[in-house]
Amino acid sequence: MRMEERIWILIGKKFSSSLTEAEEEELNRLLPQYPEAQYTMEVLQSCWKVRSDADKLQQDDVFQPAEDADALFQYSIKKRGSRKVDWMGVGMMLLLMLVGFWIYRDLIVPLSEPVTSVAVNHAGSNQIITRFGSRTHVVLPDGSQVWLNAGSVLSYAEDLAQAAVREVNLQGEAYFDIHHDEAHPFVIHTADMDIRDLGTVFNVKAYPNDPVTEATLISGAIEIILKQNDQHVRLKPREKLVWYKAKDSIAFHPAFRADSIQHALHYVVQEIYPDKKYKLYPETAWLENKLIFENESFAELAREMERRYAVQIHICCEDIANTPLTGSFTDETLQQALDELRLIAHFSYQIKDHEVFIFHQDQQDGN
Repeated sequence: MRMEERIWILIGKKFSSSLTEAEEEELNRLLPQYPEAQYTMEVLQSCWKVRSDADKLQQDDVFQPAEDADALFQYSIKKRGSRKVDWMGVGMMLLLMLVGFWIYRDLIVPLSEPVTSVAVNHAGSNQIITRFGSRTHVVLPDGSQVWLNAGSVLSYAEDLAQAAVREVNLQGEAYFDIHHDEAHPFVIHTADMDIRDLGTVFNVKAYPNDPVTEATLISGAIEIILKQNDQHVRLKPREKLVWYKAKDSIAFHPAFRADSIQHALHYVVQEIYPDKKYKLYPETAWLENKLIFENESFAELAREMERRYAVQIHICCEDIANTPLTGSFTDETLQQALDELRLIAHFSYQIKDHEVFIFHQDQQDGN
């Protein structure tokens, strides 16, 4: 059973007064991990309180003295009528819970900011994992805030808040708003670089299968330690460092290619600019559920779309993969996004289950 389903079963048992002590402890432990379920439960509790207050008023009527037999008869009619209202209340509660479960399962989980899973502690470590097609927001024990993009893993020690050096490990993409403490530095470890907080808001993109790792500074200051050669690089606000994992994996952008080949360390530092349409930085637009791309190859964009739509995209040939694309997606479905892209790149596609096959327009059935 998935944890998302388990939490709703526990909430249902709570409102039916059948929750055991152990189950209540389990529910209290799970609720902080599923903010949407916690919010829905608070709404249900508010509704329950309104009904309880109404029931209390009805009970107070018992203490009103009946002056004659007719008054007693009228009171018994009133109590029989109230029994129907009770059943209507129970039905309303069940309906609210079913609607809440449907919203959580079919709308919030795929599109908004769920925690896909919080791993059980092992060796004193916690893991926050977001699956493809989802994002999440978490507050770390030291008060720092982290937003995780799709397909990402963040791990940290249980005693993070008390550690002399607060360290987290990241695979994927995350936006950090660090609770700065000079006496207790904050360091993010990725496969290619370590990022040391100097009082900052910044974004780190470090997916294992991407050809580059990026660190983008929004405000404050960060120091980046490149693991390959132990070089230290400091960024200024609105700067981005792009690290190329290998010469033969240098990204599509011509400007990056020239700079990085000339630079023996395989990285470039460049300024970032907001896009003209949304006035957002493309590097952090995912926080607003937007995907903004400018002069990106289809191959690069496909990787981002795979994480956004929870699919695998197979591009048949190099000329389509290298097609430069500029644009943005907000609420488009996968099919709508592909229909927009093929007006530029002139391709055909097929969607089979969770796979997308891109091929030339003159090809049929992906052959």
